[in-house]
Amino acid sequence: MTGCPNPPPGLPGGSLHSPLRRSKFSILPSPFSPLHSPLSILLSVLLLLALYAQMMGSVRFKSATYDEQEYVARGYAVLRTGDMRLRLRHPLLTNLIGAVPLLLLPDLRVPTDHGSWANAEFHEFSAQFLWTYNRQWADQIVYLSRWPMMLLTVVLAAFVYRWARALYGPGGGLLALALVTFDPNLIAHGRLANTDIGATAFIFIAAYAFWEYQRRPCGRRLLLAGVACGLAQTTRFTALLLFPIFGLELLIARMEDIRARCPESMEGRRERHGSWWHKLGRAILVLLALASISSATIWAIHGFTWGPVDGIGMSLGCRHSDGPLSAPAPDYWGEFLSLTQRLGRADRAFLLGRIYEGGWWPYFFVAFAVKTPLPTLLLAGWATVRLAKRGGGVRRPRLSSDISFLLPAVAYFAIAVAGNLNTGYRLILPMLPFLAVHTARLALSPCPLVSLSPVPSIRLSVAHPLTPLAPRLVSRSLLRLVLIAWLITGVLLIYPHYLAYFNELVGPRNGYKVLVDSNLDWGQDLPGLRTWMGEHGVDHVYLSWFGVAPPEHYGVRYRYLPGWPPFERPALRVYHPQRPLPGVYAISATNLQGVLLDDPDTFAFFRDQHPVAQVGHSIMIYQVPATASPANLALGGMRFDQVPASLLDTHLGTNDLRLRWFDPATSLILLPHQSQACYVIGDESPLAELLVTRFLAGLRPLAEGPGFRLYPCPDGADVDGHLDVAAASPVLQSSEVEFSPGDAPTMRSPVSLPASFDGQVAFLGYEYLTPSPIPGEEMALLTYWRVLQSPEHPLTIFVHLLDDHSRMWGQHDGLDVPVEGWVPGDVVVQLHAFTVAADTPPGRYWVEVGLYEPQTLERLSVLGDDGVPLGNRLLLREGLVQ
Repeated sequence: MTGCPNPPPGLPGGSLHSPLRRSKFSILPSPFSPLHSPLSILLSVLLLLALYAQMMGSVRFKSATYDEQEYVARGYAVLRTGDMRLRLRHPLLTNLIGAVPLLLLPDLRVPTDHGSWANAEFHEFSAQFLWTYNRQWADQIVYLSRWPMMLLTVVLAAFVYRWARALYGPGGGLLALALVTFDPNLIAHGRLANTDIGATAFIFIAAYAFWEYQRRPCGRRLLLAGVACGLAQTTRFTALLLFPIFGLELLIARMEDIRARCPESMEGRRERHGSWWHKLGRAILVLLALASISSATIWAIHGFTWGPVDGIGMSLGCRHSDGPLSAPAPDYWGEFLSLTQRLGRADRAFLLGRIYEGGWWPYFFVAFAVKTPLPTLLLAGWATVRLAKRGGGVRRPRLSSDISFLLPAVAYFAIAVAGNLNTGYRLILPMLPFLAVHTARLALSPCPLVSLSPVPSIRLSVAHPLTPLAPRLVSRSLLRLVLIAWLITGVLLIYPHYLAYFNELVGPRNGYKVLVDSNLDWGQDLPGLRTWMGEHGVDHVYLSWFGVAPPEHYGVRYRYLPGWPPFERPALRVYHPQRPLPGVYAISATNLQGVLLDDPDTFAFFRDQHPVAQVGHSIMIYQVPATASPANLALGGMRFDQVPASLLDTHLGTNDLRLRWFDPATSLILLPHQSQACYVIGDESPLAELLVTRFLAGLRPLAEGPGFRLYPCPDGADVDGHLDVAAASPVLQSSEVEFSPGDAPTMRSPVSLPASFDGQVAFLGYEYLTPSPIPGEEMALLTYWRVLQSPEHPLTIFVHLLDDHSRMWGQHDGLDVPVEGWVPGDVVVQLHAFTVAADTPPGRYWVEVGLYEPQTLERLSVLGDDGVPLGNRLLLREGLVQ
C-alpha cells in the first residue's frame, strides 16, 4: 500500500479508530468542532511554553544527579571517539542526544589517557571527565546536556496533545496537555540528562505512530511506526515490551473487525473462522515488518557496525570455534547482555520505614498513590468510571481505540510491579502520558462550558431534551476546572523541588518517611545546601551525601560522614552513632534511612528527631549541641565509632571532642599542655616501642576494652624536654643545587630551629636512630614538627639521602598523622625508615627533609625569621659511608 487514504467512517480503518462522533443534539457545539480553532492552538502553545519555563527556571537550582555524569560522559566519548566500550546497561540514544550540545565547547577533554578508559570503568571515567579533566566547565556541561531533554519533554507533551485531540477534540487535547504540563514527576525528570524521559517520550511516540498506522494503514505510516519503535529500543530495553503490546492490539482490532462484519449465523461463524486466520497472518506480517524497520533503525544509530558480541554464543547455548557470534550493532546487544546479568542482582530498597532487597509488590502502588498529584488521580478515576459506563450515553470508540493507550500504561506498570528493581517512580514514568490521554475522555461532555468552538452557545428551550441535565453538566465542568486549578497550585508550590513532590496524602516534608532514592533524593540539592549555609551563617557542616557530585564544587565546606557512594576515609571517621560531635549535620534522606549503608541504623540517632530545616526536602538539617567543655582524643589504629560511648562519657565527659588520628606503628601526635586529652590505641596496631619508651613510658592505661587501651596524655614538661634534645642536632639551609666538600661555607648555612614551612608547620628537630648509612641496610630517623595553623590540603614529608652531587641513594616519603584535625600547638612525630641502596659508594652523605602537597607535588618553602623564603628543604647532619 503506497498511499495513505482517509477511509470513510463506515469502512475499516475509519470507524475502528476514528474520534467519537458528535452528540445527536447538534444544537450544542461539539468538542471536535473545529479541531484547529485559534483558541485551542493558542492555549496549547501557552501550555507547552509553561512546561518549558518550569523546567528551565528550576534547572539552575539543582546539582548533577546520581546518574547524569555517567550518561553524559558516555555520550560525549562516543561522539568524539566513536568508541562504545563503556557499558551502562542502557542503550545509547539519549546519551548521544544529551551530549550533542557539548560540541559547542571545543576545549572539552575526553580522558582516554586515564586508566578507567582502558578498563572501561564508567564510574571512574565519568568522574574524571566531569570533575577533573573538565571541572572548569562542569556547570556548563550539566546545563547543556539537560537542555535537549527539556526539548524532548516538550515534544512528548505535544504528541500527548495531538493524540488526545484526535480522539476527544480540542478540549480533550488541552485537558491531557494540562495534566502533562503540570505533572511534577515529568517536570522533574524532564530536566535531567538521563534515560527516563527519553524512554518515556519515544515509547509514547512509537505507540502513537502505531495507532496512526492502525487507524489509516499504509506503507508510510508503517515505516514511521517502525522508525519510532526503533528509536524507543535505543533509549531503554523495556521498549521491547512494545512488540507484544502492538501484537495484542492488532489481534483485538482484527477480532472486533471480524465480529462487526460477520453475522452470528452458522455461515457467519465459518466466515469468522476463515477471516481469523487471514487476519492473524496479516498481523504477524505487520509485526515482522515493524521489527525489521526497528532493527534497521537500531543498526543505523550504531553506525551500521557489525562485529562479535562477547557472551552471546554462550547465552544462546552455542559453541563457536572462531569466538563470539557476530551481529549487527554488537554494542547494542552487548549492553543488553550486560543488563540481563544485572537483573539477577537484588538491590536494597525502602518503603514506609522498611528496608528490603529486590522487589516488593506494594512499592509502585504506594509510589503511584503518594507521588501522583491527587487531582490527576481523581480525574483518571473519573475517566475510568466513564469508560466503564460506556461513555455516559455518548457514542464510544471501539475497544481497540482505548487499548492503544490503556494497554501500554497497564503493561509498564505491571512489569515494574513484577520486577526486582524498586528504585523509584521513574520506572513507571512511561505510563503517565498514556494516562493523560485516557483522562482526556472527560472532555466529551455535551456542555458548552468545555467546548473550545468559537460557535456561540444557544440557549436551550424548556422542552429541549438536555434542559434537565444542564445543572449537572455545568457542575461537572466546574469540578474539572477546580481540579485543574488544584493541580496547577500544587505544582507551583513545590517549585523548584519537583523531584521531592509528594501529594497531600503525605506532603513533601514527610516524603522521606515513605520513599527515598530517586523518588526524593538523587543528589540534586548541593546548591540549595550552599545557599542555606550562607543564609544561616554556617561555615561548615557534617555531611552524609547521597550523590556523586563533589560538594566542594558547589562551595559546600564539609566533613564527610558515612554516605553513599562511600567517599569518606573510614579511618578518619568523625561520626559516632551514639555520641555525634556538636555542630550542624546535613544528611541526605536516603542515607538517613540507611538504605545502602553497611549499617542501616547508622543515623538512628537523628531519625528519632525532627530536622531543624530541610534543603529541597532531600537533605535534612540537624543541630547537635555540646554537652560540656571541649576535650581532645587521639586515635591510633581505631575508628571513632569503635570507641564505646560509655568510655567517652566516663573519661572525657563530653561530646565536644577534638579528634586526631595517627598510625601508631610509625607516628605519634603529641598534645602538650592540653588539660583534658587521651589516646585510644588499638591492640592490633600497637604503638612502636621506640615511641613508647620516649613518650608513654610509665603511663598506665586509664581503661581497657575489647581490642583497645585508653592512655592519658604524656606530661607536657617531659615532651618539652625531649623536643629540646631533638632541636640540638645541627640543621643547615641549602639551595637545590649540586655542591661539593670544598664549597660548604658558601653553599650551606646553619638554621636556628624551629624553622617554619610556609607558616603552616615548623620543623623542631630530629633524631638519627642509625648512626650512619650502611649500603644495603635500613636507615631510620625521627622528625619532629609543630602545627602552626591547620593546613587546608594534605601534606607529605620527604626524606632523601643525597651525596655531594645531589644524587639520591635512599628515600622515604610519608606522613602518617593526617592533617585533618590538626590544631595549632600539636606536635607530630614521624618515623622514617628506608633501605640505603646496595651500590652506594663510600663518601659523605646528607639527609634533606621538607614538605609537599601530594595533590600538586608542590613543596612548601622554608621561611627565614623575616618571612623571606630560604628554599624548600633543610639539610640534616652529614654522615659517612665507609
